[in-house]
Amino acid sequence: MINSIFEAILQILSHPPSRREHGYDAVVLLALLVNYRKYESVNPYIVKLSIVDDEATLNGMGLVIAQALSEYNRQYKDKEEEHQSGFFSALTNMVGSMFIADAHEKISVQTNEAILLALYEAVHLNRNFITVLAQSHPEIGLVTTPVSPVPTTPATPLGTTPPSSDDLMVEFIVTHMMKEFPMDLYVRCIQVVHKLLCYQKKCRVRLHYTWRELWSALINLLKFLMSNETVLLAKHNIFTLALMIVNLFNMFITYGDTFLPTPSSYDELYYEIIRMHQSFDNLYSMGTRISSQWK
Repeated sequence: MINSIFEAILQILSHPPSRREHGYDAVVLLALLVNYRKYESVNPYIVKLSIVDDEATLNGMGLVIAQALSEYNRQYKDKEEEHQSGFFSALTNMVGSMFIADAHEKISVQTNEAILLALYEAVHLNRNFITVLAQSHPEIGLVTTPVSPVPTTPATPLGTTPPSSDDLMVEFIVTHMMKEFPMDLYVRCIQVVHKLLCYQKKCRVRLHYTWRELWSALINLLKFLMSNETVLLAKHNIFTLALMIVNLFNMFITYGDTFLPTPSSYDELYYEIIRMHQSFDNLYSMGTRISSQWK
């Protein structure tokens, strides 16, 4: 920690040729340095990352993270297509879906936890990174794709394209419901969504995004927690995660008028909540039942 390499890492991320060759390693290294003895002593990398305001550097970091997670999603989809090919495989999938699969029965793709950690730390520590992330569009292969401008008004700025970060969070939520439940990663995933919503609320940024996909994913996650409470409660405090999900819906209900793109989005939100009200009722009943057992 005496000889800081923070500036060198930032230089790699802000310089396209260096970023293409060493960007992934630089982001992973930065995530490791930020977490080194994080709660035991003062970590200078945490302080320095929190005050970075150079747009080229932050955008470079976002590009590296987006590319790495897009590659993971591509690998998962390729494995999924292989897994579902053929009549016999389709039949076994149908039968297997009636039960919770063990980790080895799931589609095996190595989770890129280092990049997820880097995304979490960047969003958690640096509010400028949230700004770059919310205003950027998804890039593939580190190449900027031209986007047709969308009319905006000064009072209600509109995002030009759906944010890749929300897509990645939804993808993670719906593809990791398994018996070997990655609780820590789910908590960080929900925290990332919450941070992005807080930024949108604060700055009144309205993104063109199909929010219904996120709402559906969150409700399905609640249903998974409740239907497998016996297995999950033995290892995790699932109520912490359930509370975070409910708080997200409360945020949409209370402040959605500041960041949802259209009035009809509010209608879709209430329709989804009313349609799936039984899930929230069941969560309340489960919480009441478990709390009474603990007394």
